[in-house]
Amino acid sequence: MDFNQAHPQQSFTPISKGTIAKVHMTIKPGNYNDPARGWMGGYATYNPVTSALYLDCEFTVMEGQYAERKIWGRIGLYSPLSLSGVIGHSFVGS
Repeated sequence: MDFNQAHPQQSFTPISKGTIAKVHMTIKPGNYNDPARGWMGGYATYNPVTSALYLDCEFTVMEGQYAERKIWGRIGLYSPLSLSGVIGHSFVGS
């Protein structure tokens, strides 16, 4: 593949820190279920290397100056190595 022929990327300013935006969240299914923890429907993603579980998310800004912008992120559900599950639960609960 010749990347010299690629179209120029879109240029825009980053979303400013502290900006409050209404978003639509989409979860990319990871096909992992754990009925004992209440994780059903295949939404969770499992990383076999770290044993971490997370939601693979895409956020689309709904309105305002940054409307239609997309932001990608992971919401941690569980990790034996960190507090990502605690942080993820706090994020979803806020």
